[in-house]
Parts: sequence; C-alpha cells; structure tokens
Amino acid sequence: MLPPAVSVIVECQTDNKNRTLGELRLLLKDAGGTVTPTSHLFERRGRIIFESEEKVDEEEVMENVLEAGALDLEIEEDGKSLIIYTEPAQTASIAQSLAASLESKLKTYEIIWMARSESVVEVDASSLDTQSTLEEIISQLEGDPSVQAVYHNAAL
Repeated sequence: MLPPAVSVIVECQTDNKNRTLGELRLLLKDAGGTVTPTSHLFERRGRIIFESEEKVDEEEVMENVLEAGALDLEIEEDGKSLIIYTEPAQTASIAQSLAASLESKLKTYEIIWMARSESVVEVDASSLDTQSTLEEIISQLEGDPSVQAVYHNAAL
C-alpha cells in the first residue's frame, strides 16, 4: 500500500524470495508504504493489443471482438491501437481468433492484474508532488531486477 491509499501488486521472479521481499519491503517503507495483501482490489484479466495501419471502424471491430468472446474493447486516441480484455483462460485462443479476423497486427497478449473499478484511487491532478512521488516509487519498483511487472489502482 502506497500513500495516498494506492494499492500495488508487484510480480517478481527470483531465486531468493526472502532477499527480494526484504528489498521491496525496505523500498516501500522508505516511501511511506506498507506490505499488506491487496489482491482483493484487483482481478486477473487477459489483455490483447493489436496495432493497425489505419483508423479502425469501432462498430465493426466491436462486433468481431464480442463474437470472439472478449469482455471489453478500448481504442486508443489515435484510432490505430486496440486493447482487448478477456477472461485469463481465453486470452490465447481469442488472440489467435482475432488475429485471423481483424485487419490488424497482433502486438502482444498477456495476463495482467486489473484494478477493480470500485477500488480505483483518484490522484489529485493539482497535487503534482503526490503524483510525481507516486510515479517515482512505481519507477523504483519497476527498476528492481527481480520485478517482472507492477500493477496499481491509481488513476494518474
């Protein structure tokens, strides 16, 4: 848990879990945070990212995405990047199915921790100090060689 009430999940891969946990605990303590269970504030989701050469037709893409069994679709502001959310067990099969039906290039697919909508913490945009401190802590966590991924529930 990081100030101001931001929950974090840190995925690590290490040969010495005690050393890694000690290092991360120290980093969080120095930042004013604590190590506490937070997984109940998140849910596992599959995330598939496609990139297109041209802007995509949202209605046509949404129809294909829903037929494939996906849960949600986000189209980036440029209209060329698609982010599709799925149930974790269906991520690979939906990615392969959509790669065949969409006229977009499959960039990546993975299983992530996504913050539950009711647990998202709004970080006050007028408080640049809080926002920059939070971004710095997350950057330090990501910089640890044992850390594979960092997920948080802050709306930055």
